[in-house]
Amino acid sequence: MYAKKMQIYIGIGIICSILTIIFTSLFSDVFNDWELKTYDYRMKLRSEIKVSPDIILVDIDDRSINAIGRWPWDRTIHAKIIDKLTGSGAKIIAYDIFFNASTDKKSDNLLAEASKKANRVYYPVGFDFSEVTGVNKNDEISYVEKLGQYSFGKFIGDTNDLLSVNRAILPIEEILKASKGVGHISSNKDIDGKIRRVPLIVKVDDMLFPSFGLASLLDYLDVSRDNIVIKLGESITLKSAVVNKIAGSMNRAPTLESRAALNANEKIVGVRFIEPVFGSNQVNDKNRKDIVIPIDNKGMMLINYAGQWNKTYKHYSFKNLLDNELQNDVFKDKFVIVSNAASGFDLKQVPLQNSYPGGGIHANIINTILTENFLIEPNSAVKIIIIVLLGIIGALSGVFTRWELKIAVNFIILFIYFTTVYYLFKLNGIVLNVLSPTMACIFGAVSVSFYETQFEKRNAVRLNTENQKLEEELLKITTQLNEKENEIIKIQKELSIQSTSVPQLNEKRDEKEELEIKKITILKKLTPSQFEELRKEAENLHIITKDRNLLEAFDMAKRVAPFDHTVLILGETGTGKELFANALHAMSKRKKQKFAVVECSSINLSLAESEFFGYKKGSFTGAVSDKAGLFKEANNGTIFLDEIGELPCDVHPKLLRVLQNRQIRPVGSNELIDINVRVIAAGDKDIASAVNNKMFNTALFARLNRYPIVLPALRERKGDIPDLAAEFIRRHKEKKNILGISKDGIEELMKYNWPNNIRQLENIIIRTIINANNDYIQLDDVKYAMEQDIYKNNSGQVTNVKIPEESSECIGNDYQKRLIEELRKTNFNIKETAEILNMGRNTVTDNFKGICFKNLAENNGDIKKTANLIAGHPDSSEKLEKKIAEYYENLISNVNQCENVDIAKQKVRLIYKNIPKEYFCYIDVLIEKYFKL
Repeated sequence: MYAKKMQIYIGIGIICSILTIIFTSLFSDVFNDWELKTYDYRMKLRSEIKVSPDIILVDIDDRSINAIGRWPWDRTIHAKIIDKLTGSGAKIIAYDIFFNASTDKKSDNLLAEASKKANRVYYPVGFDFSEVTGVNKNDEISYVEKLGQYSFGKFIGDTNDLLSVNRAILPIEEILKASKGVGHISSNKDIDGKIRRVPLIVKVDDMLFPSFGLASLLDYLDVSRDNIVIKLGESITLKSAVVNKIAGSMNRAPTLESRAALNANEKIVGVRFIEPVFGSNQVNDKNRKDIVIPIDNKGMMLINYAGQWNKTYKHYSFKNLLDNELQNDVFKDKFVIVSNAASGFDLKQVPLQNSYPGGGIHANIINTILTENFLIEPNSAVKIIIIVLLGIIGALSGVFTRWELKIAVNFIILFIYFTTVYYLFKLNGIVLNVLSPTMACIFGAVSVSFYETQFEKRNAVRLNTENQKLEEELLKITTQLNEKENEIIKIQKELSIQSTSVPQLNEKRDEKEELEIKKITILKKLTPSQFEELRKEAENLHIITKDRNLLEAFDMAKRVAPFDHTVLILGETGTGKELFANALHAMSKRKKQKFAVVECSSINLSLAESEFFGYKKGSFTGAVSDKAGLFKEANNGTIFLDEIGELPCDVHPKLLRVLQNRQIRPVGSNELIDINVRVIAAGDKDIASAVNNKMFNTALFARLNRYPIVLPALRERKGDIPDLAAEFIRRHKEKKNILGISKDGIEELMKYNWPNNIRQLENIIIRTIINANNDYIQLDDVKYAMEQDIYKNNSGQVTNVKIPEESSECIGNDYQKRLIEELRKTNFNIKETAEILNMGRNTVTDNFKGICFKNLAENNGDIKKTANLIAGHPDSSEKLEKKIAEYYENLISNVNQCENVDIAKQKVRLIYKNIPKEYFCYIDVLIEKYFKL
């Protein structure tokens, strides 16, 4: 018996495991998102791991920007940095900065010369993996040919799962030719937008192409391309890699002859390499070993983040190098990664931080491989086995009879599993799933408990049936004995029927209703002890508030909800009248019946009666069949008449009769139909004025207004704005990781008067979510969304601006004048000006850009004249002239690919969204001028 029960438990555990696998597969996006959160938690909980001392980051930080100037810098600066690093003995220079557009030919050539001379500089390539339409086929062939020499060659086998490149962004020709190699910097974002994996190899046409980190690392480890073995879904093996730091001569770039020679050689199974890019140092075998990198079938490797990026790796700034502040041997034989991350560019979301620089990600990719501290995911078969085991173990907890023991056993099982998962991750880098095995364990335990409960019930029913049979036999014997007795019991029926006269039904109903209203009115005042409980009840019905007036209105709604009284909800547009009507219905005894919403403003005057009360076939032209009407369709439920003040006056008397008699007469019929409908109406506060002006039926208003509920405007309960904003973020953020709104963003929302109330607030929050680029919605996001709301009907009307032929005054208003005065005093130093004006640097920059564009437009695009006007002094004009030229070039670079002027204007409004809107008319003039050339 015990063995049979164990078999049943194991069977239940297996079934629960299978159902868990099916369920998690059907809702894979949700479960994957949760699973990734457990992965992140493990990584944060784990202590920092070792990093290779050979990795050094050179960052463009604020100190460098203050010393050198605004980003981007002239390429001569980068040439100097490369020369410095080369002279310091850096073994590899991974220059994670795009140089995909030519700026100044001289500076481009200097950078190319420095790169060629160093013969150790790697540059990034940008790839687009999405389907791209309208791309010239010749362009595709061009970049495929250019990247061919840097690829791993053609792959013999199935590469369908690899990411396939549809478009590429390459360095300019001079820099590409001067580089030692290139690699892609495209990352793989998981469903929550965080980067946990990197595609080490991708597909360019029919060739395999390496990532930026892998391409440069091969050189550092002295691994030639014919010493790479790729097995998709398993590993990339770097054969005979140098495992300790050895000085050696830098390898030369391959010749055409060496490439051709290797094309004919196919040594590695599954891979044919078109060309070698790296040579090989002569190193003793004891210094070499094979490095096996685990990858999935998409060619991706899990990145083992060492810790907070600025705490785990050595960092130096551009200023340190340019000012010779470092010792000569700091970079000797090191792997140097140069990036612009520290100045706020290229920030990504990773498990450890939401703002992690791209250079730091490359450092972690390289460190993961150098230290061989890989993260390993079990294959699907192992994952399924774990789920089944946990499901069976959870089911076997059913052997314990007491429910307390079952809970304790399952808790211990899951605790052991969680601990195992954590330490396998921490010590061995093994990444096991948490949610699906946990779900299988709990599901198995619950299912066994349910089975036991049903088993006991079946046993109880069986025993009860046997007892009933015994009782039936006993009853038969008793009946036979009683039949032999001579005494007969006689039963008399007594029937008493009394009838009483009743008053008229409508009169009695009205009297009862008046008494109930008086009772509700007496009890309606909210006491302090009820406040929090009532707030929670309102929140359950999606009414978010801490405002006493609104909660008292909700309390009134709660008290009247169980009765069938007509209710009139008054309030401005957007205050939530329909939400209150829904709450009334949900708290009533009719909650399981229909809730019909009627927009009175959309009811046609000529069809109003037939819409409300229905009609008979043939009653008028077009009545080809019977129609029930809104009141009949909502019978036994609730009908909500929104904007009742907009209802045609001709319908008022008929609606009044329906409310009084609870009967309707369809158009074209003599038959009265009884209905049982609760009516809730809504309107603004001006409905009383309409009654006074004879625009609304007085008797109907009196009938509707027996129990009014008045909703306050949002400006009267601004204390609810933070909670409402948080609720709208939760409701509308979808897959964006928005945690809330910054303090100054909330303050900006609190300042506004909200003429369209909650509906307007919700629309603005939706816009801020779309615009937000951080975890928290910032002040600029709020301002931009509110400006969109204010000016949404004026788009396209700012282009017809008349520009004066001559402009002697460059600043228009007092604020602009003050800003320019302070900028002149600081020689146009944005940071110092921002501190003097107690403003944000970005705010000063955006306003200054707007002023520059305004004056450029007014001076017919003359940069020199504009600089002279704004500078106010010849000594400052030259520096300012460069800055204005930079602004203008950036503007033109953003519009030169647009098909027409309208698309260009739309694009610029998105890119320069933080520039005050008053300047867009001048930007439009510059765009129009560009398109006319």
